[in-house]
Amino acid sequence: MSWGWIIAIAVALPLLLMACRLVLDLSIKRQTTRMKGQPLPALDEDIDRRLRGRPLGLLYFYSPEGGACRAMTPHLEAMAKAHDNVVLVDITRDATTAQTLGVLGAPTVVLIDHDCVADIRFGPLTEKELEMLAGMGF
Repeated sequence: MSWGWIIAIAVALPLLLMACRLVLDLSIKRQTTRMKGQPLPALDEDIDRRLRGRPLGLLYFYSPEGGACRAMTPHLEAMAKAHDNVVLVDITRDATTAQTLGVLGAPTVVLIDHDCVADIRFGPLTEKELEMLAGMGF
């Protein structure tokens, strides 16, 4: 194999991997947001008790191993301590709840408004976005 081929492969492989990652992220985001605007399905008894019949609720799906999750989780844990309608779901322990809502990756934030899925945010949120959530009454 000549050096030209080796250099071409060395350049093309990272670009191909980045393109695959982008397609995967877009696919996950599209799949995750299909619940938006739908009624909140039946969930775990404790989660239902904390979210049903309330004007607002927030579900935060995370993985303890994820870098983005490790950055966001302390902010959302503080919100959960202050507000009963903020629920943290470790997807490594409760995959059923994630599957019920179509959550395929972490971090994902699901906003509940009057027993309907109002918004779904897939991926890490900025500190400003977390502050906005806190300002909404969470």
